Amino acid sequence: MEKPLLRILVVTLAIVTLASSSMVFAQVVVTDSIGQTVTLAEKPSRIVVLSPSITEFLAYIGELDRVVGTDSQSMSIVWFMNTSALLRERGVVDVGGYWWSAVNVEKILELKPDLVLADKGAHLPLRKIFEDYNLTVIYLNGGSSSSINDVLSDMNIITTVFGKNNYVDKFADEVQSAFLIAQRELMSSTPRKVLVVVGVYNGIWVAGRGTFIDDVLSRLGLENAARTYSWSAVNIEKILEWSPDIVLVTPMGIDEKVLKESGLSMLEGRIHLLNETEADIMLRPGPLIAQAPSVIIKYVELSQAKAPVPTASATTTTSTAGPTGSHLSFPTILTVALIFLVLGTLIGRYAWRIK
Repeated sequence: MEKPLLRILVVTLAIVTLASSSMVFAQVVVTDSIGQTVTLAEKPSRIVVLSPSITEFLAYIGELDRVVGTDSQSMSIVWFMNTSALLRERGVVDVGGYWWSAVNVEKILELKPDLVLADKGAHLPLRKIFEDYNLTVIYLNGGSSSSINDVLSDMNIITTVFGKNNYVDKFADEVQSAFLIAQRELMSSTPRKVLVVVGVYNGIWVAGRGTFIDDVLSRLGLENAARTYSWSAVNIEKILEWSPDIVLVTPMGIDEKVLKESGLSMLEGRIHLLNETEADIMLRPGPLIAQAPSVIIKYVELSQAKAPVPTASATTTTSTAGPTGSHLSFPTILTVALIFLVLGTLIGRYAWRIK
């Protein structure tokens, strides 16, 4: 009788241990981007994602296998880590367009998700509907991010949900490194004022102050030429008044004809029409943020190459020059570069973390 009793005690103890450890480690509590506290009893296994940048975050941390439904853009245009193709191969359901009015709530309900990851800018109007159907929803900054810190905050929330917090430091280090390298490369560039045009519809839409793009430019030591706040529609006269050195135009329905009709072609020599890949990098605040500096460097260098070079009559000596056609000695350049490298490294260690 003693041996059977001992076996029962051992099995009981094992069950109690597993149950208690599950209670301790499975439950996750997060505060999302709209300030609501969400408690998850266990790691979600059926997820619906409503924003391309959020889908890319899941790809980055290796959690795409849990996705059962996602927005139309994620299913078709997300090339990062071959995400769209992987979603289609797995038979993930398209639940409608990115904006809230195009989301098919019925399809989401049919999928019976245990978690919906939404964008606070695009999907907050659906909050009441989600609550009425008892859906667990976590809102992220997503496409409405206004800074790099917002992007890092999204990464922090997502990795907490899936217990992969080690990715936060990995991602932050990648972003920090990309921006520090770009800062050094752009240190002596002549073009400084950059304007980003994101569309032409009832005006020329630009990325103004307080936007994600404005923060990117600022961190690179460049100036956002737009004097408006947020995403704003302006006329060509206002843009000419701002006098940008570089105009980066995303290709969303914009071609040479549209550039001419809008008046943007008047800035010939300063206009650069991005390709679709570059536009994704510039406009989607997610893992792609680490590639944004390289896109900007490319067009700053192109603009600098087109800048007029001072003639011999424009200067009295050849030992010094303006930002274009510098003739500083190599030792002087090397010394200055080393000083900025040290300063940039020291500053970078303290400036790139979520507080």
